[in-house]
Order: sequence, then structure tokens, then C-alpha cells
Amino acid sequence: MLKKLLLAAVMILSSSLHGAAQASIIGDQFGLSPFLDWKTIESEHFRVTFPVELTEAAQKTAKHLEEAHRLLSPMLHWTPSKRTQVIVVDNADMANGLASPFLRLGMVLYVTPPDTFFSTGYYDDWLRLVAIHEYTH
Repeated sequence: MLKKLLLAAVMILSSSLHGAAQASIIGDQFGLSPFLDWKTIESEHFRVTFPVELTEAAQKTAKHLEEAHRLLSPMLHWTPSKRTQVIVVDNADMANGLASPFLRLGMVLYVTPPDTFFSTGYYDDWLRLVAIHEYTH
């Protein structure tokens, strides 16, 4: 009983963290630097945030995500009620991403081009593949 009570207290405390503290924890987890010049593009269904150096990749990502939405929403019979937050970064060793509804995080896309020994390297547009894959989650 005491363990359950303690677990509940920890969960309540952690869920009541201030929004800035949560954002800082998330930013630290993904290696997001506050010193970069961050920009945002808003499309009909997405808000894509990125360092200014990745403007071209972010524009392509927004286009691919809108395509994914057009393809997947009818099949899934669901449309998000708000724009999905997407962070585009290039601080990983391979093209990948993650998606999570937790804290309305949305998606993080690592836009590092894949090496040829990864299966994603054989697609004509690996960024499209990653964007559609992550939106599917």
C-alpha cells in the first residue's frame, strides 16, 4: 500500500512540473541547443520547428508530412484536432525519428542522410520515408 501511495505521489509531482522545466528536460534529452537560431513553419496540419541551417530540409519535411496526412487520415479515420508539433534536427548519426503524444511532444525527426548500409539509403527520398513513417505512429 505504501509503495502505491509513494508511486502516486511521484507521478503527481512529476506531472505538475512547470511547463518550462518540462521543455528544458525534453530539450536536454534530445540535445536541442537554445543557442541555435530556431525558426518555425506552419502548414495546415503541422508546426515544424528547426534551426535556420535546416530550412530546406524543414520545408521538404512539411511538404512530406502534409502528404502523409492526406494519405493516412482517411485510412485511419482520424484527424488530429490541433497542429502536430515537429522538431527537425541534425544531431544524430542516422536518419530516424520518434513520435510521442506524451506532453504533446509530437515528433522529432533526425534529418541526417542515411549511410548506404542502412535500408533507408536505398530509397529515392529517405526524408519522405522518415516523415511518413513517423506520422504513422
